[in-house]
Amino acid sequence: MKLLKSFSFAMMALAMSSSFVACGDDDEKEEKGGQSIIVPDSDDNPDSTTTVLTPKEQKEKLEVTARSLISKVNASDFEEITDLVKSTKEIMDINDKDEDYSEAIQEWIQSAVELCEGNMTNNVQKNLYLAANFTGKFELQGNKWVNKGENPNALEFIYNDNKGINTVVKITASDKYTPVHHATFDEEDYDYYRETSYRYENTIGIPEKLTVSVTHGGKSLADATITTAISLDKADIDLQNEDYEITATINISGYQVAIDKLQYLGTQNKAYVSITINKGNEKLISMQAEAGGKVKLVTEKQDYYWGYKEWTKFDVTQKDRAALMVDVLGDVQFVGEIKDMDKLENFITAANQNDENEATFKENIENANNQLNIGLYYDGKKTRMAAVKLITTSYKVYDDNYYASEPAIFFNDNTSYTFESFFDKTYFKKVTDNFMNLIEDFNRLFR
Repeated sequence: MKLLKSFSFAMMALAMSSSFVACGDDDEKEEKGGQSIIVPDSDDNPDSTTTVLTPKEQKEKLEVTARSLISKVNASDFEEITDLVKSTKEIMDINDKDEDYSEAIQEWIQSAVELCEGNMTNNVQKNLYLAANFTGKFELQGNKWVNKGENPNALEFIYNDNKGINTVVKITASDKYTPVHHATFDEEDYDYYRETSYRYENTIGIPEKLTVSVTHGGKSLADATITTAISLDKADIDLQNEDYEITATINISGYQVAIDKLQYLGTQNKAYVSITINKGNEKLISMQAEAGGKVKLVTEKQDYYWGYKEWTKFDVTQKDRAALMVDVLGDVQFVGEIKDMDKLENFITAANQNDENEATFKENIENANNQLNIGLYYDGKKTRMAAVKLITTSYKVYDDNYYASEPAIFFNDNTSYTFESFFDKTYFKKVTDNFMNLIEDFNRLFR
């Protein structure tokens, strides 16, 4: 079990497909701390060149955009890589019955983990998990993995799929790294029999550059190239006083998922993420989101018959503003914010606790709506075409009235529709059918 735990830390060091930046001086922190997603308070300043669409026209606009997006994602694009995944699983399932199948890999893991582990001194063991310790070259020969010797620059697995096509999975990490430590990485055991506690302090060496690739028959199926730069005053991460930034790009079967920025500003209790999904040179979806809240550490404990384990995890408190912006094909934009997440949660909770009192329920839902500022826009224009709010609905249980809330769309002509009534089967039947067909196509790939 300890080996498995140790190996998981090593995989964290190997697989952090990101660029990790801790920001430096105060000026830079202030520049990065500005509110990134601006949400208009109302439609008081519409774009004069934009024609306001009726609810019917907006249904048509949304349907056309949804159908266009679905048509651009084809399950067949992923057929080769899913076939490879299934083939690889079949090979592993068949050979895993042989005790000698993975013996070479298990021995290699044991040796690599031992290179990362320090000596136990005063009941404390300090471990440093480096990707550079997990390098090697393995080839599947018949029903047995064979260690082909040291590969100082990469970890490589070579095998033929069930069609005899050569496959290579390769992970390459640079020798240069930055040690990163946090209390959540550590583990503490207590032995009641010896009346002694043992602490394992785990530090991960984040490589400056990491590349991961999958080739099949000499053709690239998937790849990720990662560059890393960390600047810390000390190895220990300080989430209250430091800022961090992550970027990552993954290419699979002609599609690209780019985390343009994943930013945590500990100095301002704020997080921000920007993600783009492309097919070839066409942008399908882009999304930005940000949220405020204070991260703190919480210690948890699990008792066992022989002693107990203790660990630390993250918890978020004092949640305030959150904002989201989603763009689909440049045609539809969803932009909104929750002004104060804690207040919204409190008002909704208070409403649900008074679901038999109509006046109190409605009052709390109205207060909750005051925390929402969510709008629907089209073609990148500034005119808000619709807003999203909560409405109160009622239902009966025997002879008693109860109240509930659900989201609704409010249009500029003062009409409103619940999501269920607006996205009905009349206008969106083709979208629903096309989406379900796409899901079924993907299901068939994995059968």
